[in-house]
Amino acid sequence: MPAHIKIRAVGGTSAGAVVAALLAIGTQPSALQEYLKPEIFKGFLSDAGNKRFGRLKEIAQKVGQAIHDQSSRSAISAAWSLYRANKDIKDIVDKRGLYDTGKLSKWVYEVFGDRRFTDKGPNKLEVDDLKIVAADLKTGSYKKYSITDSPEQLVADAVIASICIPILFEPVRKDPEVLVDGGLLSNFPSYLFEESKYPTIGFCLKDDEAQNETNGFGYLKSLLTTMLTAHDKIRSPANYFKLIPITTKDVLSTKFDLTAGDIKYLLDAGRIAASGVDWEEHTSARAIVRHFDKRPHEALDFVLESTSQLFDTYSQPSYKPEDFDEVIEMTTIIHEDGSSDTVLKNSYQVLGEKPLFCTRITLNSVPREHSILDVKPNVTHQGDGFNLITLPAKNLPNEKGYVLFFSPPLDKAVGKCNWQWTTHIPDDFKKLISGEDDVIFYRTKQRAHIHHFMIEFVVLIDERITSDIAVETEFACTVKHEAAVSLNRISYRKIVISTERSQIFATNEFRVKLLVR
Repeated sequence: MPAHIKIRAVGGTSAGAVVAALLAIGTQPSALQEYLKPEIFKGFLSDAGNKRFGRLKEIAQKVGQAIHDQSSRSAISAAWSLYRANKDIKDIVDKRGLYDTGKLSKWVYEVFGDRRFTDKGPNKLEVDDLKIVAADLKTGSYKKYSITDSPEQLVADAVIASICIPILFEPVRKDPEVLVDGGLLSNFPSYLFEESKYPTIGFCLKDDEAQNETNGFGYLKSLLTTMLTAHDKIRSPANYFKLIPITTKDVLSTKFDLTAGDIKYLLDAGRIAASGVDWEEHTSARAIVRHFDKRPHEALDFVLESTSQLFDTYSQPSYKPEDFDEVIEMTTIIHEDGSSDTVLKNSYQVLGEKPLFCTRITLNSVPREHSILDVKPNVTHQGDGFNLITLPAKNLPNEKGYVLFFSPPLDKAVGKCNWQWTTHIPDDFKKLISGEDDVIFYRTKQRAHIHHFMIEFVVLIDERITSDIAVETEFACTVKHEAAVSLNRISYRKIVISTERSQIFATNEFRVKLLVR
């Protein structure tokens, strides 16, 4: 990081809490490697804990041998060892950890002293805010330390609580709290700076894909690794957040016997990751005003409901045009991977004095896994007489759709207008390519007192989909199987389903069933 760039706030959990606190007290990045010396890490583990760990490891090996040999001699030896280990196991259960935190705490207090989260200035905290996360076993929730949440708390206390890896170290007990490593709930708390006024960069340690072990102490190691990383695999990074992964291979957070080679590898990996950051791009000399919504789902629901209500209002009889003519050509391209591209060509003409304010596009009538955000429609129109405003209106499993508002409303002065809607939807026809029937449909509502309508479906199916697919409809139409067409050098079967021009009433749904033979 360039020297002229100032860190305004820093946060972390587990080992990240140590690094965050060191940076907060003004430790220069070049000096951080002094805290990676092997003797420091080995010193965190008490002699009594090491002996207990050694005995338990020996027992685990004997139990594994007994299971492998299936002999009475091995079983007796393993049973006797388990009996002798009763005190060790009881100590771990009672204290909830293999090691006490005595040596670890001593080192932390030596480094951070009596600094509190409110302390600012030289030899204190040199950032505007320091945030550290621990996990409270009593409540199963985060315990966040910061100038706002715990102004008078010692930084050292917060660091110790955040690095007490469950099972490995005894928890920190501060009645009524039982505090352990914040990684139990989130090993990469990107949410800490969701409301930050400044650009935020997060460095996340990422090991190679876990080699899951299911026996002995390998199982324990896999359990700890999974526990410390699982929550963050389902959490998206915060908005306005630049994520920089640092690959650590097999140097896990639970490895305290670091070698000189391990330390060199970690330092080099960090330097490589940092060298790829455009620091100037993610730096701001002044605060940036950003919108942050703590209730995004409720806000989205409000937008969807309001749009639907607006559409329903302008669909009332008093707003309907006298006469309206609608012609649709709907092309659905089904790709080998189950994704789809849809091109919806629309031709509208309003007759009479009353205008048409809006129309609605419904994307599905059967449950789909994708979100409305996966659709990302592209809407274009021909002519200068109007514009289209597209708003999301439905995001239900079996109904997703948009409302399109005409600006200005369409009237007879505009004449015939043409507009086009295109979408790409991942996994839209996943059921079809797995051998299950599916459906293409178009839904329209009577939009005028006299509403004439005609639709033509064009279905293109990637010929690499080997299933024999037939079409079936429940509306009057003609079905033609035409010659295959080539798109991007890929051949597609072509089926055309057409209706005659007719007058429609109420709500109409035109369903083309795709049947796998």
